[in-house]
Amino acid sequence: MIFLLIHIFFSTAFGLVIKEGQRRKVRLMPLGMVNYVVAGSWFTFLCASQGWPEMTAEVAGTGIFGGVAYIISYFFLVACMGFQGISIPSTLLRLSQLVPVLYAMLCWGETPNPFQGLGLTVFCVAILLLMPGDPRKMRQQKNTREFALMAGLFLVTGFCGVATKRFSAIAPTEMRGVFLMFLFGTTAVIGLGILLVRREMPNRTELVLGALLGICNLVGNNYIVLALEALGGIVVFPVGSAVAILITACLAVLIWKETISRKAWIGIGLASLSVMLINLK
Repeated sequence: MIFLLIHIFFSTAFGLVIKEGQRRKVRLMPLGMVNYVVAGSWFTFLCASQGWPEMTAEVAGTGIFGGVAYIISYFFLVACMGFQGISIPSTLLRLSQLVPVLYAMLCWGETPNPFQGLGLTVFCVAILLLMPGDPRKMRQQKNTREFALMAGLFLVTGFCGVATKRFSAIAPTEMRGVFLMFLFGTTAVIGLGILLVRREMPNRTELVLGALLGICNLVGNNYIVLALEALGGIVVFPVGSAVAILITACLAVLIWKETISRKAWIGIGLASLSVMLINLK
């Protein structure tokens, strides 16, 4: 259980560090890119220290796809935080687990069990409650833009999960380090390129917060593997996701005084229930 608690702590801390950066009015793009450079450098170092384990083109391609999705997802996250804070975007990050579930159903013919079917139904209600504004007024330009950004965050983050799901289907667990090296190595290369092209070199605060984000990435990814080995996916995924959603929302209100509507609170509660049901097998 301690492995699961550590994973929940660091996966929740990821969004909270970004929120703290927003509060300090630092540039979130350099901050995020530092995070990916740290994570990419670490996994590359691990593979090098192990004598460059066996690699396949399929694993490399899946990792690169996941890395591109991670970078784009971060862009959407930063944009959504500009008008929604951290609580609702972080909930959408967790709800994006639905995308790899649908991918498995469509590509590999997996059939949802009754719990997952109910979870999909609850998801549909939750997503409507979490989306900004009144769905009947989506012709308004601002409302449409916010809806599109949040939908983009959900879908692209789901593609990150698709990459992980595909890796688990095509390669043994022993190749996870290689997969993560290509995934975070891709984010590191793209992140460095973005910083150089935009000439936005991180300042000291952005370096510190970016390094903290990288540590959250590293520790969170490591301990979810240990938690899965100890408890199994049937416990780790539903409990980890649901608890992280609720902790992030509560801390956003208590620490940063975010205002969450009653409709959004209901959506957050249903989202927690949805991710638990979707992950039950």
